[in-house]
Amino acid sequence: MDSFQESQRQIRIALVILATVIPIGVLGFMFLEKFSLLDSIWLTVITLATIGYGDIVAHTPQGRIFTLFLILFGLGAVAYGLQATASFLFSPAVRDRQQRRRTQNAIDKLQNHYVICGAGELVDNTVKYLQDGARRRQEIQRERIYRPVDTALDSIFGDDAHGHFPGLRGVLRRIFMFFVWIFHRSSTLLDVVVVVTPSLAGCNHDHLRNHNLLAIEGDPTNDEILKRAGVGHAYAMMVMLDSDTEALLTVLTARNLNPALDITAATLEEQLAPKMIRVGANGVIAPYEVAGQFLNNATLRPAVNEFFNTILFTQHTDFQASQLSLWDDSKWIGQRLGKLELRQRFQAGVIGLRLENGIFVYAPSDDYVLKENETLIAVAPAHTIGPLHRACREGGSNRPRMMNWQRLPLPTTPPRTEHPTY
Repeated sequence: MDSFQESQRQIRIALVILATVIPIGVLGFMFLEKFSLLDSIWLTVITLATIGYGDIVAHTPQGRIFTLFLILFGLGAVAYGLQATASFLFSPAVRDRQQRRRTQNAIDKLQNHYVICGAGELVDNTVKYLQDGARRRQEIQRERIYRPVDTALDSIFGDDAHGHFPGLRGVLRRIFMFFVWIFHRSSTLLDVVVVVTPSLAGCNHDHLRNHNLLAIEGDPTNDEILKRAGVGHAYAMMVMLDSDTEALLTVLTARNLNPALDITAATLEEQLAPKMIRVGANGVIAPYEVAGQFLNNATLRPAVNEFFNTILFTQHTDFQASQLSLWDDSKWIGQRLGKLELRQRFQAGVIGLRLENGIFVYAPSDDYVLKENETLIAVAPAHTIGPLHRACREGGSNRPRMMNWQRLPLPTTPPRTEHPTY
């Protein structure tokens, strides 16, 4: 029995005792002191509450002895009930239940969110990467808010490097950023991420909730747990479990709940990747294989490795890679790539393009005509990523949509050989 149930049991016992003592006190005063019903209730309540106005008291020896026993038993019951109530209200178990209820209410309001299933170092590193990205995004948003103020200060005091009163400008900047931090609530990816962690990972679960992440404790292979995480109306899902069998069941369960969900799974054994895809995963990653590829690339092509690490995994960098999806309502459809002037407008360079069938076109030319359901892969300064996406979705719906295609392995046909005839 946990502390929450124990506190509830103690409160119930205290209520039963009080429900017994109060009627006994009322009937005792009515019988021994011949008080009216109202006077008996009044005297019983002020006796148990230790108020004692003195307007009504027991006069007979029998009534006074009865009052002594009422005080002993009644005050004990009241003290027991107060202690149980305090334990119930301030116990960690109650706070945990309240936190779980608030978390579930927040999850129920989400639409097109992301779900992470798993526990351990892989999930911790993923969450840490998301947190670093969220902090970077908040910094960029604050800088964007401050930019008009900085322009106004430049017109008054001159440029930052050559202007006057640099100390005063620094103080004004800190004051402005302080009020922005108080009143501006910037949204980040962490606001739409739900982590489902197994029941045995209690410490990991507490760590996630302490960082204001929406976390659910439970078995991710369970339908009800995934429903609580909102998989039925989620946008994408990552599966990172310690067991490939559980990962396989989680992918299968999630695919049955949401046929349009984009699922990426991690597998410890590379040979299970085709099976993971067949049961519903859109993409499968083998961490050890990927680590080997990165080590090999860092050794043989260090410049290439550093370039892609910078634009893909380093949060505090000037340039980042991003993808631009061309849905059916995008104004970019039917235009030539060079006509968009992405480099002039956003300092963005297109390094690749994914066709509707999943095939990639590397470094498309300026004469390439964009088509529906294609995805541009561009590298741009971090502060222009947002305007670049808004320009791509201009006039269209901002609701995220998923192009649900799978990286299916191509079957290999064994070579035919001519058998000699005997």
